[in-house]
Amino acid sequence: MVLQNSYLVRTSTNPTVSSHWFCAREVSPQVDYKLLLDWLEFCSKHHSKSCNADRLHRLESFMAIDCDSGKVVSPPSSCTYAALSYVWGAKSSTEQVDHDTTICTTETNQSYLTLDERAPRIVQDAIIVTKELGLKYLWIDKYCINQKDQNVKSEQIGKMDLIYSSAEFTIVAAAGSDENHGLPGVNTHIRKALYGGDLGGLRRVTSQTQLYRSIKESKWWTRGWTYQEAMLSRRRIVFTETELYFECCGMHCRE
Repeated sequence: MVLQNSYLVRTSTNPTVSSHWFCAREVSPQVDYKLLLDWLEFCSKHHSKSCNADRLHRLESFMAIDCDSGKVVSPPSSCTYAALSYVWGAKSSTEQVDHDTTICTTETNQSYLTLDERAPRIVQDAIIVTKELGLKYLWIDKYCINQKDQNVKSEQIGKMDLIYSSAEFTIVAAAGSDENHGLPGVNTHIRKALYGGDLGGLRRVTSQTQLYRSIKESKWWTRGWTYQEAMLSRRRIVFTETELYFECCGMHCRE
């Protein structure tokens, strides 16, 4: 039954349920990290030629966020890391740099920044996702490229292909219009519920019919930089308001 561009389907977690009905998986309000790990593990094991790449080791100025300490550090050579693709917001580049300086502190004996609790929601959520998926380091352009050092900035902008293609996966924020929206399903950000109800002793919910529409209608999709980041990434974990979408060079999955 079609209900305003959605379908009424039966959901079940019982593998013995009769196949006379089309059964779907009901998406929970929070991200299912085990499902994400299963997708990543399958890709790593079965797509060795297309999706696995050499570790990044050619950029001396490469920095990343240590997700345990919140510090922007020079990580170990050939470390594994995640990358983030998102929309900064409406502020100009200069305003963004000046604003971000206020949410970081600089240690007196090091030139490394430390993100504090005032960091944008997208940063805090991306750190949680990175840790939940077993990685320690996260690369975010705004914080890991010294925005006031034009030499470093120019070098790394010219090496975006290496940075994104060398990441284990890229977290894509295809929801909201700026960095304060965060990632749906992470931390306290509950995902939008799809219509559900009980009918005849069965649980039925409406499902999205065209996930690509919510992605293509997002602010993230409209930016040239984010398009480039997605194209350069080997694995993309896309966060929308209602569900996750995973895509690599060998398969694509959705909740």
